[in-house]
This record gives sequence, C-alpha cells and structure tokens, in this order.
Amino acid sequence: MTSIDRVQHSLVCVVFFAGWFLIQFAILAFPGATTSNGVFAAWPVFMILFVLPYSLFSRAFYQKRTGLMPFGTIRLSNLWLPVIAMMILSVATQFFGEEETWMLRIFTLSPLHQFMMVAAIIFAAPVIEEIIFRGFLLNAGIGYGPNGKYIAILITSLLFALVHSQYHSPVTFIMIFVMSVIFCLVRIKTNSLIAPIVLHTLYNGIHMLLFFLLTDVS
Repeated sequence: MTSIDRVQHSLVCVVFFAGWFLIQFAILAFPGATTSNGVFAAWPVFMILFVLPYSLFSRAFYQKRTGLMPFGTIRLSNLWLPVIAMMILSVATQFFGEEETWMLRIFTLSPLHQFMMVAAIIFAAPVIEEIIFRGFLLNAGIGYGPNGKYIAILITSLLFALVHSQYHSPVTFIMIFVMSVIFCLVRIKTNSLIAPIVLHTLYNGIHMLLFFLLTDVS
C-alpha cells in the first residue's frame, strides 16, 4: 500500500466513523426525544432500526471493495484468555468503581421497552460498536507499520471510552478503555470481527443479567 493509498484508506475509515457519529443526532427527531428520559426511551428503537443497518451496510460496502473487514470465523481457543481478562476487569470495577445509576431508568420503561433495551444492549450494540471501532477506526492504522497499529489501538480505545459518556466513574472509563484494547488485540490476532463481537455480547449479556438480579428496586 503506497503512502497515498494508505492516507486515502484512513480517510475513508474516518468518514464511516464520522457518519456513525453524526447519525446519533438523528435520534432528536424522534417523538418525545427532547428530554434525557425521552432519548433514553427512544434509544433502543433508534439503534435497531437506524444505526445497526448503517453499520452493517457500511461494513458490507467497505468489505466488498477492500476485503479488509471480514466477519471471519471463531475458535474457542482464542477466547479463553480474553474472557479471563474481562472477568478480572469486571471484578476490579465492582471493588474500586462507583455505582453507575443511569441504568436504573430502565425500570421506568414498559415491559416491551425494557425488552428492546436489553436486546439493543446485548445484541445490537456489540455488532455496531465492533464494526465502527474495531472495524473502521482500527483499520485506519493499516499500512503504517507496528507504530501505526499501536496508535490506532490507542485512539480507538480512547474514543470508545469517551463515547460512553453515560458513565461517570473514572474507574469505569479505564475499564472500558482496557476492554477496548483487549477487543482490538483479539480482532488483530483473529483477523475477524466475530471474535470481538462474541466477547462484547458475552460481556454485555452477563452485565445485564447481574444488573437485573442484583438491583433492588423496591
């Protein structure tokens, strides 16, 4: 890949990321999404109907022309070490982090809205975020050698932590950053998106299960 080609390729990846970022503001056009609670209630529908298709179509368009973002395959032998690391991070966050109360608003939603929220968090968000972050942003470092790869991992993980602005604890921010680094390394090692998507889905699913089991809403 020539210097001009790699710069053009990086710009294309950044443009797809920018498109994902800008489409988030379209949620404000949803009925009732003029308040924080309104945005929270509209979020799962918006993610499933708009952001997920954008991510999947963008990835398909990019993959067809470059071949640089295959879904690939998954081997369990590639996952056990990242899973252990995720468990350690989760336990550390429980001990050293602060309580994040924003999710308590899920109990103000109707049962249908709660189901859609859980589905969006467990299934839609991992697919979207792995395509955008471990897909496009990480791929923006292709062609720049080892230093480019490490810088791409750093920038990808920093932005991934920053966009999760609903969290307030610095410990949670660090956990999300480190989690992204793990997902980046898994993506690079396996050369596929399936492995980080599975890990991300597993983490979100366990997190939601523990949230419902351990949260006292009485």
